[in-house]
Amino acid sequence: MNISSAKFMYSFIILITLQSHHLSSCCPVDHKNALLQFKSLVIGKPAKRSSSETPYFCFDSWNASDCCSWEGVVCDSESPSRPVTELRLSAIVPLQYSAPAAALSPLIAIKTLTFLDISENSLQGEVPSDGLANWDNLTYLDMSFNELNGTIPAPMFSLRKLQHLDLSSNSLTGNFSGAIANLVNIEVLNLAGNYFTGIIPTEIGTLSKLQTLDLGNNSLSSIIPYEIGNLFNLSILSLRQNELSGEIPTLINKIKNLKTLLLDGNSLVGTIPATLFHLKGLKKLFLGGNMLFWNNSVEVTPECSLSRLSLRACGITGEIPRWLSSQKELDFLDLSENQLTGGIPQWLANSVIGSVIVSDNKLTGPIPPSLFDSQNLSVVDLSRNYLSGELPENIGDASAIMILLLSGNYFSGPLPDSIANIRRLLMMDLSNNNFSGNKFPEFSSYTYLAYVDLSDNNFSGEIPVCFGPQIRTLALGGNKFMGRIPENLTSMTFLEQLDLHDNYITGELPDSLARVSSLQVLNLRNNRLEGPIPRDLSNLSMLHILDLSGNNLLSNIPIELGMLNGMIHVPTTYFAITDLFTFSIDPNDIILTWKGSLRSFARNHLHTNAYLDLSNNQLVGEIPTTLGDLQGLKLLNLSYNKLEGEIPTSFGMLAKIESLDLSHNKLDGSIPQSLANLSELSTFDVSNNKLTGRIPVGGQMSTMIDPNSYANNSGLCGFQIGIQCGFSPPKEQVSELGSEEENECRISMNDHLTGCVPSQIFSLRNLQVLNLNSNFFAGNLNCKITDLVNLQKLNLEENSFTRIIPIEIGNLSKLQYLSPRHNQFSRKIPESIFRLKELQVPILDSNNLSSTISNEIGNLSNNLSAQHRQCRWSYFSDKNFSCQIPVNFGPQIRTLSLKGNKFTGRLPENLTSMQSSLENLDRVPRNNFPPPSLNLRNMIARWMDLTDTIVKWKGSLRRLEQKNLDIYAYLDSSNNQLSGKIPAALDDLQYLKLFNLSYNKLEGEIPASFGRLIKQESLDLSHNRLNGSIPEAFVNLNELATLDVSNNELTGQIPIGRQMSTMANSSSYANNSGLCGFEIGVPCGFSPATGQVSEPSKEEKDMRQLIWGGMQSGYPFGLLLAVILSYIGGFFHRAPARHRQHNQRNLRRGA
Repeated sequence: MNISSAKFMYSFIILITLQSHHLSSCCPVDHKNALLQFKSLVIGKPAKRSSSETPYFCFDSWNASDCCSWEGVVCDSESPSRPVTELRLSAIVPLQYSAPAAALSPLIAIKTLTFLDISENSLQGEVPSDGLANWDNLTYLDMSFNELNGTIPAPMFSLRKLQHLDLSSNSLTGNFSGAIANLVNIEVLNLAGNYFTGIIPTEIGTLSKLQTLDLGNNSLSSIIPYEIGNLFNLSILSLRQNELSGEIPTLINKIKNLKTLLLDGNSLVGTIPATLFHLKGLKKLFLGGNMLFWNNSVEVTPECSLSRLSLRACGITGEIPRWLSSQKELDFLDLSENQLTGGIPQWLANSVIGSVIVSDNKLTGPIPPSLFDSQNLSVVDLSRNYLSGELPENIGDASAIMILLLSGNYFSGPLPDSIANIRRLLMMDLSNNNFSGNKFPEFSSYTYLAYVDLSDNNFSGEIPVCFGPQIRTLALGGNKFMGRIPENLTSMTFLEQLDLHDNYITGELPDSLARVSSLQVLNLRNNRLEGPIPRDLSNLSMLHILDLSGNNLLSNIPIELGMLNGMIHVPTTYFAITDLFTFSIDPNDIILTWKGSLRSFARNHLHTNAYLDLSNNQLVGEIPTTLGDLQGLKLLNLSYNKLEGEIPTSFGMLAKIESLDLSHNKLDGSIPQSLANLSELSTFDVSNNKLTGRIPVGGQMSTMIDPNSYANNSGLCGFQIGIQCGFSPPKEQVSELGSEEENECRISMNDHLTGCVPSQIFSLRNLQVLNLNSNFFAGNLNCKITDLVNLQKLNLEENSFTRIIPIEIGNLSKLQYLSPRHNQFSRKIPESIFRLKELQVPILDSNNLSSTISNEIGNLSNNLSAQHRQCRWSYFSDKNFSCQIPVNFGPQIRTLSLKGNKFTGRLPENLTSMQSSLENLDRVPRNNFPPPSLNLRNMIARWMDLTDTIVKWKGSLRRLEQKNLDIYAYLDSSNNQLSGKIPAALDDLQYLKLFNLSYNKLEGEIPASFGRLIKQESLDLSHNRLNGSIPEAFVNLNELATLDVSNNELTGQIPIGRQMSTMANSSSYANNSGLCGFEIGVPCGFSPATGQVSEPSKEEKDMRQLIWGGMQSGYPFGLLLAVILSYIGGFFHRAPARHRQHNQRNLRRGA
C-alpha cells in the first residue's frame, strides 16, 4: 500500500468514526418523531394563528437536530442510544389556548419515559388509553390543572413502578376501583378537584408506601374506610369537600407520621377524638364544616404543635379554649360558627398568630389593643359577634393586615386615622355596626384596598372617595350621607360595585357616572335624587344591576337603556379571589327589592343576575320598546310611576324574566299575549292601571292567577279575576264533526268555548286524545264519554263542569292521563278510577270533591303491568277530603299533593315508603330522562304534550313541565287538620325538594333529623303548634332557599351559619314569641357592655366579585396578587373543580 493510499484509508476510518460518534450522540429517531408529532398536535394548524399572537416559547428550541437539546426534554446520557427519559412540559400551552388530550398519544410510544409532567396545559378530552401500559418504567406522572374528562384509563393502574401520580384539578369522573391496589410503589396520589363519586375503596389501605393521599374536592360518599389506618407512612391526608359520612376512624391515631389532616366540608358526625392531638407530628388539622361536636368536658393536653387549625361549626361552647395558648407555632385559627362566649383572651391578642377567624359566635367586649401589635397579623375576621367599643388607635400598627372583617357587631365611634397606614389592606368590611363621624382616613394612592363596606352605620357628611384608586366595591348604604354624588368617582377606574342606597343624597345623576366604564352594579335606591335619567348610562357596557327606585327622578325612560349590554348578555362564569382561601370570607350582601320584598344577594352571585328597578319615581311617557331587548333581565320593576301607553309586545322577548312589575301607572290597552312566552315568570303585577281586554293564558301566564295582580283595571276580563269575557264560539267550530274526524286520533279545543261538550265528539270511537282545557264548558260531563273506548288522555282542566265525575270513566280501560282539575266537580271520587290499570297520572285537585279517598288508590301502582308500573304523580289538593290520610299510594310516587283538604289524624309513618322512588329520582341526570317505556310523555308525545303541572313552589305558583317532573320530589300536605308529632322517620325522604306541612295542627318539636333532607329547597312548617327550638342541623341544608316556621310556639336562638344565615326574612319566624336572633332583631341574652343597644342585622355575607375585572388591570393588581400569594400562600387551597380552570387562567393572567 503506497503512502497516499494509507492516508486515504486513515482519513476514511476517522470520518467513519466521527460519523458513528455523531449518530450515537443524537436521540432515537422514533423518539424525535414522536415529540414532533406531539408538538404538531398541540399547536394545531398554523393558519389559524396570526404572527402577532403569543408563540409557544417552549418549542423555540425544538428545531435542533438532537432532541436531547430541546427545552423540557431529558435523555439518558449513560446509554449509548440516549433515549428520552424525562419530559418536563408544564405550562407550555399559552394561557389563551388549549390543546387536545389526544396530543398525548405520540408520547405513549416513548417506552423509556420515567418522568412526565404535562400539567397546566388546558388539555381537553379523555386521557388516551391505547398503549398506556407502555409506560411501565414511569415513576412520575403529573397531569394536573388541565381540562381532562372521562374516567381514569384502567391501564394507568397497572403502572407498578409509579411513585407519583397527580391528576388533580381536572373534570375526571367515575368511581375508584380496587385496581388502585396495583400501584404498589405509589408514594404520592393526588386526585383532588375532580368529579369522582362512589366510595373510597378499602384496597387503598394496602398502599403501604403512600405518603400523600389527596382525594379532596370530589363527590365521594359513604364512610372513611378504617383501612386508611394501615397507611403508616402517610404524612398528608386530605379528604376535604366531599360527601363523606360516619365518624372519624379511630385508627387514624395509628398514623404516627401524619402531619396534615384535612377532613373539612363533609357530613362527618360524632365527637372529635381528643386522641388526634396526641399525634406528635400533626401540624395542620381542618375539621370544620361537618356535623362533628367538640366534647367541652374533656381536658385537652396536646402533644402536637399545630400551625393551622380549623374547628368551624364544631359545637364549641364557653370561652375560647385555653389549651390553644400552648400552641406557640399557631399561625391560622378558625373557630367560626360555634357558641363561644366571653371576650378575646389576652393570650390570643399577645400571640404572633397570622389569621384569627372567630366570626359567628357570641364574643363580647372590646378588641384588645395588643392584638394589633403583631406584624404577622394578616387576616382578622370577628364578624357577627357582640363586640363593642371603639377600634383601637394602634390598629394601623398591624401593617400586614390584608383582610379586616368586623361586620355585625356593636363597634362605635369614628374610624381611627391610623387604619390608612395598613398599606397591604385588601378588604375592609365594617358594616352593621354603630360607627359614626363625617371624616374618614385618607388612603394613599399606593394602597391595594379593593373592597370597602361601611353600610348600615351612622356615618354622615359627604360621600367619601378617599379609599385609593384600586377600589372595586364601595358599599356605603344605610347611613346618613348627604349632598351630591361626587364627580371624581371617575378616579376610581376599577370601580365595579357602587352601593349608596338609603342615604340622603340629592341633586341630579351626574353625567360622569357614565364614564366609570368598569361599573357593573349601581344601587342608588331610596335617596332624594331628581332630574332625568342620563342617556349616557347606556355606555356602561358591563352594568347589569341598576336600582334607581325610591327617588324623585322626573323624565321619560331613555330608549338607550335598551342597549345596556350587561343586561342582554349576562356572564355565566366568574372568578373571585375568595375561592383561593381555605376559610370562608363573608362580607356584606347587597340588598335589593326582589319580587316585592327586600332580599339579600351574595356578591359572588351577582354576576348571574340582571336587574333593572326604576320604581317609585315620577317617570312619564311611554315604556320604550327597546327594553324588550334586555333579554338577560331577571327583574324589571317600573311600578309607582306615571307611565302611559301600552305594554310593549317586545316584553315577550324577556326570556329570563322572573319578576315583572308594571303596577300603579297609567298604562292602557291590553296585556300582550306574547307574555305567555315568559317561561321563567313567577311574579307579575299590572294592577292599578287602565288595562282592558282578556288576560292572556298559556305558558307561565296560566300560573299568574292572583287577582290582586290585576286589581283596579276595570276593563280586564278572564278566569283569573272571575270575569267572563263574553266570547261565544262560532257554531261551525263544533257543529260539524263528520266522517273525516272519525279517523282522527285527537281533538283539541282550547279557544274559550262555552256551553256543553258537543255530543258528536262521543261518536269518535278512534279518538285517543281529548283536550278540552281552558274553555267555559259547564254542566254535567256526558256519560257517553265511555264510548271513547280508545281514549288514552283526557284533559278537562279549567272549565266549569259540575256535579259528579261519571263512574263510567272507570270503563276507559286504556286511559293513561286524567285531569279534571280546576272545575266544580263535587261528591266523592269514583273508586272505578283507581282500578284503571293503565292510569299513570291522576290530577284531581281544585274541585269540590269530598268524603274520603279510598285506599284502592294503591291500585294505581300495584295493578299496573310490570312494564308500566310508574304511577308517579298524584294531586288531590284543594278539595274537601276528610278523615285520615290514605297510606296506600304505592312505592313509585314522586310527587304527592294533599294540600287544602280536611285530613285529620297523624302523618303516616310509612310515607317513607316513597324513599325508594325518590332515591332513583335523584340518580337520574338532568335532561337524561328514563327510557320511553317508563316515561308517559314519550308514550304519547306523538299526539300532543301533556298539560304542565302547577304547584306551589317556594311560596308562589309555578308551572312544572310534565316532561321534567322526573327531576322533582315534592310533598305537600298543607291546609288540612293534621295533628300529632311530625314523624322523625320522614328524614328518610332525603331527596325531597319541597316539603309543606303548613296550616295544620301539628305539635311537638321539629325533628333534628330534618337536617338530613339534603336536597330540600323549600320547607314550610308554618301555622302549626310546634314547640322547642329550630334544629341547629338546619345549617346543613345547603340547597335551602325558602324556610317558613312562622306562627308556631318555637323558642330559642334561630340557627346561624352556612345556608341558614341567608334565611334572614323576619316574616319566616313571625309569631313565635320565644325565638331570638338577628333575623328578627331580638337579642338572645347577649348585649354590648352598655346593655342599651339592640342587636343589628347580621345576614350572612359573601364577597366573591372583587377581582374579576381587576385581573386584567395590569401591574398594580398583578403585584397585589403576587404579594397575597407569597405572603399568605399557606392559607390558599386549590379551588373546587367547577371553578378550577377558570380561576387558574385568571391568576396566570393577573400575575
